[in-house]
Amino acid sequence: MKSYHIRFVILSFCTYIAFAFSLNVSGANAPVMMEYYHINAAQMGLILTMQAVGGLVISVFLLLRGEMYNKINLIAIAVIVMGISYIFIGFTPAYMILIVVIVFVGVGGSMVDSMLNSMLSDVYPKQKSTLIPLGQAFFSIGAISTPVFVTMTVNPGAPETFSRPYGFAGIFAVALFLLYLLSARRIRPETTPADRAEIRKRVGQNPAEVLKTKKAWVLIVISILYFTSQLGLLTWLPTYMIQNVGADFKTAGLSLTVMLAGALPMRVIGPLILKKMAPRTAYFLFGCASFVLMMILLFMHDILAIFILLAASGFLQGLSSAILFLLCTEAFPGRSASGASLVALSSCISVLTAPLWTGWLSEYTGFRIPLIICACAFAVSAVMVFLRRERAT
Repeated sequence: MKSYHIRFVILSFCTYIAFAFSLNVSGANAPVMMEYYHINAAQMGLILTMQAVGGLVISVFLLLRGEMYNKINLIAIAVIVMGISYIFIGFTPAYMILIVVIVFVGVGGSMVDSMLNSMLSDVYPKQKSTLIPLGQAFFSIGAISTPVFVTMTVNPGAPETFSRPYGFAGIFAVALFLLYLLSARRIRPETTPADRAEIRKRVGQNPAEVLKTKKAWVLIVISILYFTSQLGLLTWLPTYMIQNVGADFKTAGLSLTVMLAGALPMRVIGPLILKKMAPRTAYFLFGCASFVLMMILLFMHDILAIFILLAASGFLQGLSSAILFLLCTEAFPGRSASGASLVALSSCISVLTAPLWTGWLSEYTGFRIPLIICACAFAVSAVMVFLRRERAT
């Protein structure tokens, strides 16, 4: 790989970190933001909902029209949209204005999620099984470090300091945008200009081509099941630990860190695994093994044992999202933007639905049953991937 390609890959990995910040900062910063804006938990939850709405809208657009544009330019636009939105949050005096700005954070984040994975697939088709999992590893680093970053920069005694991490992240995103302008001109997909012109012509004539295939809807269902499993666990696992296991607040919160940290080493070594094992086989085996561990730990009460199983389960799940992007982009050669957008769209749908129905069900059954259903959703997703026929359109 040439030196300018190496620099561009590093830039892409840094973009994964910026994207991870957009998904994790609101939760870590929630208590201080609620005090600053004088809002309740439901109003705070609306922030995540509106971010998902922005992501959903742009994901549908990219699903239909993403191949019509230069993907690297779209990534640069997405990064600057996130950067400006982050900076603007620091100067937002009213909650309703904040909600509007958050929609643009969702737009930028979903554009990065779709186009970055699509671009890596197009520009580096031979190395995509290495680069996409490694990109997800950098996403994990960003997800794990965001709460620490918020803690270091925010003073709970001064609510106005909630804007500091957003400001620093905004500067980081703007710097990434400038680097894209400087380094992206030499990066081109492996398809010839004539092939790209033909693809754009076909997309212009039939933008919903992907959605007319059965396999697209199967992949959407598979992805929704996976993200429902993830979001259900990430939303309610700490509450389950407090109510069912008797953990204190800090220990319960640590359960999420343990699970996310467990995924990181798998994402680092994932490229080596995918050289020896087909992606759908890895998804099936690791998904089923993770399901077994989750079912065991949901009936345990020893916190140390639960944490060990959570780390192991997180490790087994570490490649799942990367494999979904690989499967979706490989399923639609020439329309990798649409394939990647299937995953981003499924993620946004899950954000809008999974926390709601799992929370509603917990009111009647407690939190163990919703988490069991979430674990089962991942198992069903794994089985569907294994049974699915791999045919490219």
